[in-house]
Amino acid sequence: MRYKSRRDLFVTSVIYGAIAVMFAPLYPVITGQAAGTGAIIILLFFVAVSTLLLWILYGTKYTIDNEYITYSSGPIKGKIEISKIHTVISGKNLYIGFRPATAHKGIIVKYAKYDEIYFSPDSNDTFIEELLRINPEIKVKKNN
Repeated sequence: MRYKSRRDLFVTSVIYGAIAVMFAPLYPVITGQAAGTGAIIILLFFVAVSTLLLWILYGTKYTIDNEYITYSSGPIKGKIEISKIHTVISGKNLYIGFRPATAHKGIIVKYAKYDEIYFSPDSNDTFIEELLRINPEIKVKKNN
């Protein structure tokens, strides 16, 4: 089953704010009032960074099949064996660690011995139900 990442206002605002802050000083270059090789290189760099940020914002998704959770967040991709998941915590944020997510109050998936990852699927409950259908031994903790 495929899940899009939920996008909250805070993360969306931060990304669009960062893009605006990058391009504001380059207004003369964009409008053609200033030119030069250095300015064009900086403009191309900012376009690349903005593209990456938007790719992460709109391209973060998760797929659950019978063996794996597969995730992609922009250029970052990976998969986790569902059989190695032992705990899922719903409604909590992970401030330190790996976060292929675009919203707060998602789920923390603990797997293997000490590994954990944070996801923000469009529906935490449906995502967890799908995991439990495949591996009913997963412990679920709700933090609402």
